[in-house]
Amino acid sequence: MARTNRFEFPLPPPSIAVCGHPAPCEKPADRRQWFRLWLRMSQRFELRRTTVELGEVQSFPWTQVLRPDQVLERSVESHELSVAEADPFWASLWRAYQGLVLHLQSLGVQGKRILEVGCGQGAMGIAAAMMGAEVTLSDSVGNALLVAQIHAWPLRHLTRVRRLRWGVDRLPGERFDMIAGSDVLYEPLAWDALLNTAQEHLAPGGLVLFSEPLRYTGEKFAGWMATKGWNVEMVWIDLKDQNPLIRIFVCQPRF
Repeated sequence: MARTNRFEFPLPPPSIAVCGHPAPCEKPADRRQWFRLWLRMSQRFELRRTTVELGEVQSFPWTQVLRPDQVLERSVESHELSVAEADPFWASLWRAYQGLVLHLQSLGVQGKRILEVGCGQGAMGIAAAMMGAEVTLSDSVGNALLVAQIHAWPLRHLTRVRRLRWGVDRLPGERFDMIAGSDVLYEPLAWDALLNTAQEHLAPGGLVLFSEPLRYTGEKFAGWMATKGWNVEMVWIDLKDQNPLIRIFVCQPRF
């Protein structure tokens, strides 16, 4: 059943010019696409328009999904979506993305091609696009990709959204300078599939970067990657929020 949202049809946010990439002129077709996306999203979730701090931008336009747990409950009851599709894990902004954004700033990513895996709402990839990277936002969950597409709207000239199930889907012919993901290592049983996806899409000389908030599962990741033929460096980021440091695994294949 469709739900009424107070902000059901907000106007599309203006495009952002970034590092030599001029903002595209809005066309009537763009506005129609925005409203179609918003209508689809408003029919699925209760929403609130807000802003978040994203990279160096203090007030980036954002859409908060309210009570995402209800999406799971309704979907289980109606059998509309699989449990994986309805799982609301993607609907939160997790601290690990902030640490990864800070590290990308230190590396410099202007002109780089980046694949974000497990993008969720797209915060990390959008921040990378604002640094001048060309970013593909990917996730296995359609709901997450819908929200990420709305969030990335001001940077649609530097971003695209793709469904990518680790170890299953491929982006044929695509190679990326960096493959990055935040808080995607919590399930060790998924590491093999994640690594397969990274290997298939990493350009020669590229980097794989994963950030996580010192989860116990992360303690074994560097050693596991070493057994698979990868060099791993760990970088520690203090967000100065009185919470644990963010650990970033910077990985390069030895082969």
